[in-house]
Amino acid sequence: MDSNKITIAVDFGTSSAKTGLFQGNKLIEVGRGLSLQDVTSLVRKHQPAHIIISTVSVSRSDIATALGERIPILFLDSTISLPLSLAYGSPDTLGADRIAAAVGASQLYPRRNCLVIDAGSCTTYEFIDENNIYQGGGISPGIDLKLRALHNYTANLPLLERVTETKLVGDTTNNAMLSGVINGTIAEIREIIRMYQNKFPDLQLVICGGDASYFATKLNIEVFVAPELVLTGLKNILDYNVQKP
Repeated sequence: MDSNKITIAVDFGTSSAKTGLFQGNKLIEVGRGLSLQDVTSLVRKHQPAHIIISTVSVSRSDIATALGERIPILFLDSTISLPLSLAYGSPDTLGADRIAAAVGASQLYPRRNCLVIDAGSCTTYEFIDENNIYQGGGISPGIDLKLRALHNYTANLPLLERVTETKLVGDTTNNAMLSGVINGTIAEIREIIRMYQNKFPDLQLVICGGDASYFATKLNIEVFVAPELVLTGLKNILDYNVQKP
């Protein structure tokens, strides 16, 4: 792909979109908390050569109508060609953000056993083996989702905002909730990593997502922080498809 051409990767999450503006292979701008109208304005401003879109919240037809037909749009789904192989039993249910993160990690660390931890609304684990095969992983609730669940599915527990530091021994109900959720999530991630490392001693660890930097400081484990891994993975997938003969 031309090193000067602009391309845009868009990840429509559950509530808003995140965008990556690339010039050649360089990520030059990231947009967060965007609406479809915001994405449309970005596209009209930069007139990219190509766009790749992952969406779980906005329909393809609405996106195509908003962006128009002048710029080629590649939608990420289970039928798209990928620069890795899948050994996943239900590829049609595999989240686009999960596979984009896996692709991004496989490009950073080719032919390595690699575990990607995406710390966001959910905490997801993606394992790519040394043969460049995506094997699968795990999904569990993230911090905010756990705090909402404690409030929504109990009679008396309040809805709490997250904090950056919490006590191990919660001396109030609020502090006990925060300790259980935050320290529990840290412990979960550490133990999942340990289990993978026992099985794959040469494992490369990569963490991404909105809480990546926070957890990287709490794990006391060497891990590569790549907060925009999903966007770069989308760009890798776009390049792979555009450059195919």
